[in-house]
Amino acid sequence: MASPPVVLTGDELGDASVHVDTLRAAALAFARTHFQGRSVVNKATGWAIAFGRRGVNKTLDHSARRVHVSSVPALPALLVRAAYVCREANRDSAESRNIPWIHTFTAGLQLAGVLYRVRVVVKETNVGYRFYDHEVIEKAKSADLGTVASLPEEGATAPKPADLSAGED
Repeated sequence: MASPPVVLTGDELGDASVHVDTLRAAALAFARTHFQGRSVVNKATGWAIAFGRRGVNKTLDHSARRVHVSSVPALPALLVRAAYVCREANRDSAESRNIPWIHTFTAGLQLAGVLYRVRVVVKETNVGYRFYDHEVIEKAKSADLGTVASLPEEGATAPKPADLSAGED
């Protein structure tokens, strides 16, 4: 059974009607104050997932979408509740030597009364350190929350539950 969606009012970062650049600055300040440098444990896998400075900056640098920026206060809860979807080999040759695995998760988010499906990507380093990126994919219906809008590439694997903790200390 899928976890209930994370619920935000849309005003967690202040006035939601401000220019998206102002909203992005507020989201960055929120993340730095509330969760950057910390980690959470995903319920589905038991993995600790870190909120590093680069991850927080990257998640905001690549988005001009208001809904994505407004979702930042939900990140810790999204990562805790997200359902595991699959693991893929990292296809970015500049990154793959140090970050060989990309894990995809999905979670629900209700933002200002609208339900969204969120794709969370967790990158795993060759020493087992895990960090995140996320994308608010699309408006969703309750029944859609356990699925991912864009399927992983060919070769992605969905490990058996026993495989999820392999290599964990």
